[in-house]
Amino acid sequence: MNTKLALKTAKVLFFIVVLLSGLFTAWLFIPTPSILDKQVLDVPLTKPFKLVSYRNNPNDASMPFTYHYYVVSDVSDIEDMEPFLITTDKFAKLGEFDENTFSLSVNGKIEQYTNDLWIEKSDGKLQHWYVSINARYIR
Repeated sequence: MNTKLALKTAKVLFFIVVLLSGLFTAWLFIPTPSILDKQVLDVPLTKPFKLVSYRNNPNDASMPFTYHYYVVSDVSDIEDMEPFLITTDKFAKLGEFDENTFSLSVNGKIEQYTNDLWIEKSDGKLQHWYVSINARYIR
């Protein structure tokens, strides 16, 4: 009788150890989520649009900060938008801009770039924006 109890206890302990090791392995390999934590740029374009940038903290000391750039209107929320530019350059400079075009000078590594944007205005219509970038990244 004691042998059956000992085997049953050993079986339960074995499955607990397997479960804990599986949970530890999952925890080890699941990446930590990155967060937008600090606004670093807020420049008005034509009314009601502005150029904003947020620092992205990867929550990993081995990875550098990246900066996410958006064109937003008074009804836009960056939580619902994709950035048009992701770069390591915190100090991208706004060049000339017009009613629906502008240029940026970027000295950092560019990870993602889209030059054709559609931004919603308060009346529900979309404004088309063209973005040109003067990239000068040197390793």
